[in-house]
Amino acid sequence: MDFIDPDDAPGVETPAQGGIKAGELLEALALINRHPKICGLEISEFNPEKDSENKTLHLMKDIIEAFYGETLQ
Repeated sequence: MDFIDPDDAPGVETPAQGGIKAGELLEALALINRHPKICGLEISEFNPEKDSENKTLHLMKDIIEAFYGETLQ
């Protein structure tokens, strides 16, 4: 989570100023959704004490849904 712009994911130990925007990440994950050559997803570097307004927590949910969710056609 620490490679995402801290405006979108503040709940990390080592924020990356200028990191990827959450929307861009979600779009990219949706493109590889259920791709047969990708078998899993790891989410790390979450610090709930620094997660103002649960932004990072909600983003983690969105990431999982974008990666594993049903594709719309």
